[in-house]
Amino acid sequence: MTRLVCDANVALKWFHSDGEPQVQEARALAVAAGDGVLELSVLDLTYFEVGNALASKLRWAASRIAALLSQLPAITGEPLRLSLGEMFVTADLAVSHGLSFYDASYWAAARSVEADLATLDSALLAVSFARGAPSADLLPADAVREAAERALTDDWKRALSYGTGIGHPELCAWIADQHGLDPSQVMVTNGSLEAGALLFEHLVAPSDRVVVEQPSYDRTLLLLERIGAERVGVPLEADGIDVDALDSALGAAPAKLVHLIPNFHNPAGCTLSDEKRRRVVEIAARHDCWIFEDDPYGEVGFEGERLATLLSLDGAGRVIHASSFSKTVSPGVRIGYLAGPADEIKALAKRANEIYISPNMLAESIVLELCRSGGLARNIELVNAALKQRRDALVAALREHVPEADFVIPAGGYFLWLTLDADVDCTELLAAAEQERVVFIPGRDFMLEGGESSLRLSFASTPPDQIPEGVQRLARALERVRSAAPA
Repeated sequence: MTRLVCDANVALKWFHSDGEPQVQEARALAVAAGDGVLELSVLDLTYFEVGNALASKLRWAASRIAALLSQLPAITGEPLRLSLGEMFVTADLAVSHGLSFYDASYWAAARSVEADLATLDSALLAVSFARGAPSADLLPADAVREAAERALTDDWKRALSYGTGIGHPELCAWIADQHGLDPSQVMVTNGSLEAGALLFEHLVAPSDRVVVEQPSYDRTLLLLERIGAERVGVPLEADGIDVDALDSALGAAPAKLVHLIPNFHNPAGCTLSDEKRRRVVEIAARHDCWIFEDDPYGEVGFEGERLATLLSLDGAGRVIHASSFSKTVSPGVRIGYLAGPADEIKALAKRANEIYISPNMLAESIVLELCRSGGLARNIELVNAALKQRRDALVAALREHVPEADFVIPAGGYFLWLTLDADVDCTELLAAAEQERVVFIPGRDFMLEGGESSLRLSFASTPPDQIPEGVQRLARALERVRSAAPA
């Protein structure tokens, strides 16, 4: 006996009947669970009696699924549990090594037995709004492959050797030129998160006060907590940090550093206005406080004018800027950088050299080739167009299916910060959402306190045709949470 626990968003009923003329040979679905995300595998199933209305659709779905998944192994006679399933399908292992179904029902919020099987494969998969990374179709594999070939032809000695703490000097020079800086003011790192970690360790001592936005990037909060810093939260508004609250926080007691994400904020999606940028620089200089301008999304903007960096507005030498090629090339290249006063960059490069000698020289050489050839600019244009389409799909779906949601429409980046009515606890909502096969990150992960009724949605990793379905699942989860709440 092989027992399958099956989930789907389509309710179908298939009945075994050897004698019926409508018996069809077909492929059917099973699921191999991994990390809580369902993947499709394939079973050879024979002798289905299929209603006339579904016969052609089943044949279409069967051939498509078989073509995609026939490389996966057959299911043995062992029970196979498919994660969040609510219905069991009982089947005998047939002599033909197929499975004969006596009564097979896929669980779901199905509309009818006539439901379109074209959605069957995607309905079995989770829709993830959790991960802040682009989907594979946005990764420039061909451009990176060509750049790697050029790097290993023209720059192979440097690419395959140790460097120094600043990284590839020619990439430093290219970045410096983009910012109107001297190359001595730039160092390359293994991603912008490492850049931030180096900077915190360089500037911040245990018990130092550090101002963070609320909400803020969760890994920033974690790094500062590990150092032992006193984290002081200042709220965000639709156009960035509340500058009056920032001034008050810095006036209440000295602070070593202010951490800001000025463009297309992670997680809030907002952008710091031009007026506030100038005030922030002035406030920090007046209070003799460093600004860490954490800007990995600056190039990933798809509408509105590009605003001046805090670094370019700084006349007091109190701003250190970080950015990344993870969003403009790919996360896998792990290339970021720091830019700021030459003395601070020199000290940071020395620290980097003591820790890891140099950042990844091969990856830097490849990125440099993309920068010089125009491949980077072309990819940014393609990625931004795709991200805008995904953002628009998410905004439209939220307005239709979760009209109570309050959010800022991001003009770039990957994220939208959603605030629901105060009666909703988004940790409970996530549990219900997982049952509906959709995931997100609860808001409290990005807060020092509060955030229970907020959540972060990433639109970068989800193709636009899957976003409406994901939001509908989220809306059903919200209804489920509310229906279970006491009156």
